[in-house]
Amino acid sequence: TQRLTIYKTVRTTQSLTANTVSYTIGSGGTINIPRPESISYAGLIIDNSLDAADQTELPIAVLSDQDWAQLVWQKRLASGLSQGVYFDYGFNSSGLGLLYPWPIPDVSTTTLALYCPTQLAEFADQNTTSYTFPPGYQAMLEYGLAVRLAPMFGRKLDPVLDRLAMQSMNHVKRANSRMREKRCDNAVVSGDADAADSAAQGD
Repeated sequence: TQRLTIYKTVRTTQSLTANTVSYTIGSGGTINIPRPESISYAGLIIDNSLDAADQTELPIAVLSDQDWAQLVWQKRLASGLSQGVYFDYGFNSSGLGLLYPWPIPDVSTTTLALYCPTQLAEFADQNTTSYTFPPGYQAMLEYGLAVRLAPMFGRKLDPVLDRLAMQSMNHVKRANSRMREKRCDNAVVSGDADAADSAAQGD
């Protein structure tokens, strides 16, 4: 559940069916992926009848709870092109949440693309399966497990071990940190704002 321990974002596509209000998301759901803790980005493929190389994917909004709540009378709005998706973060008895495209598509020619951080899966067994992780994960998992197990076996937590567990997790989080582009208004970057101020002052 800690975002920076997740090292990859997975792109998943789901064809949208006309007049379908919502889709279950999670293992065994309509969108059959591990239930995501969050959705980083979303896109809409506007014509899924084309070959993958010829398809156009438009970025669409990932609506927050506040965005969704403000759509008071428009949640059932229908359109050929959805402009956003809302993930309700639900967790039913099957471990599924719900995803709502908005507006609701009234055609079946579009496909939703989701970009979700994908958590590490639980280990299937102890002895017969090999697991491969990026650099740093072995130390994080081993030291973290030792810290968790010590009290269960009546052992006093060694401060050195605790520090190693924290350091190894910090190393992994630092490696998984991705710089994001910071955007500025074009008027500020180009100097148009200064020109506009000068014009307003009669210079």
